[in-house]
Amino acid sequence: MDEKRSAILHDPYYDTSLDAANKKNKQDSSSASPDNRQADTIHKVEHVQNQKKGAVGKADHIEHNTNESQTPIPATTTKPKKSMAIRIQTFKCRSRRSQLMILAITLASILLIGSIIYTAWFMFNPTPPITAFVVGQTQQVPQNVSGFGPVASQQQSNVTFAAPGHIAGILVKPGDIVTRGTPVIKLDPSQLQAQIDLAANNVDARHAYLNAVSSAIPYNAVVVAAAQQNYVVAQNQYHALMVQTNFNSLHNSDLISQINGVVMQISVNAGDSFAANENLMVIADQSSVIVDAKLPLDVRQYVHNNDPVDVNALGLHDINLQGTITAIIPQVDPQTDSFTVEVTIPNPGEALWSGMNAYVHIRSEVNAFAVPRICVLNPDQESAVYTIRNGRVYMQQVHVIGSSPDGNQTYVDAGLTAGEKIVVLPLNRMHEGLPINIGTIEH
Repeated sequence: MDEKRSAILHDPYYDTSLDAANKKNKQDSSSASPDNRQADTIHKVEHVQNQKKGAVGKADHIEHNTNESQTPIPATTTKPKKSMAIRIQTFKCRSRRSQLMILAITLASILLIGSIIYTAWFMFNPTPPITAFVVGQTQQVPQNVSGFGPVASQQQSNVTFAAPGHIAGILVKPGDIVTRGTPVIKLDPSQLQAQIDLAANNVDARHAYLNAVSSAIPYNAVVVAAAQQNYVVAQNQYHALMVQTNFNSLHNSDLISQINGVVMQISVNAGDSFAANENLMVIADQSSVIVDAKLPLDVRQYVHNNDPVDVNALGLHDINLQGTITAIIPQVDPQTDSFTVEVTIPNPGEALWSGMNAYVHIRSEVNAFAVPRICVLNPDQESAVYTIRNGRVYMQQVHVIGSSPDGNQTYVDAGLTAGEKIVVLPLNRMHEGLPINIGTIEH
């Protein structure tokens, strides 16, 4: 009973104003019976508990009013607690972070366990007997080398004249087919004769000057040499003009075609004047064309002069012609790592025109090993196979030059030797130095 009274006296919600009354009542009840005193004490305990509940209710009421009115709370009152909304939000954030952390740990654990299981299975699960292939002797296999380039006429003639002149008329138009000796441009005869007279006078003048400086005193060897050179140039111009004039005079001062071909370009019109040796017209022989095809540098060793070539016009699948390599240009394009070959193609029906692009496929044969396609890793670049030595497999780099028409065999010209064993199946289980057992051997 004393312990219960001590707890009541130290309780913060205990009303000390009752203490005096309790002392007075104690004196009055000192003469009462023990039962009455016990009942009185129980009554006091219940009264204190009721006061405590009332104090808690007041505190909650003060907190509610504070949240609504946002008025400061007196210093003597209890500090307000966090609102229920803030507590719920904090709990949700902590719960979400916990869930994400648990999920991340779970995923990491699954990946780790899976890696351990796979590694253990791969290391301790015995490799099944493999299928091996015995490399045979080298054989002649077709080598597929392809490239493309522009089409150009093999023979082209520029119509010019050795002296300045005047165009009296154009006798052909672009696209016309002409033969050797066909008149194509008519010159003004008066202008032509004037150029001949001018060239003759120039020769006479240079010759007279040469005679003058040669007999001058004192003699100047440098001046004489220059005069001699000028005289020779004047003579050459006059003779060239006379040769061309005499030849064209058979056609009434008409310039004629020097080859059989097609008129490709006309650079002047009737009434125009032109300079000496100016290009007046272009005539091309389309009966034979050339393709300057670019090829990869790594196939240089497989390309030779006079190799047969299949030619297809780009965009025209019905044009298939045959040609021959007539020149290999010994110069590399550093931007594309390619070199150029000249392919000459007979073009009697003029199926190929100048300016077209054409594909070329060089037909040649080289010595190489033929192995199953499935044996070769990365057949397009940085190719390799697994070779078998002393009961273990090792990766070996090889050079692939092509494949069979049906695609079942790959041609290798470097990296293998005759009689060597390579792995066919299962390649996905192979790694460097793996001990193996051969179950089947193919040839």
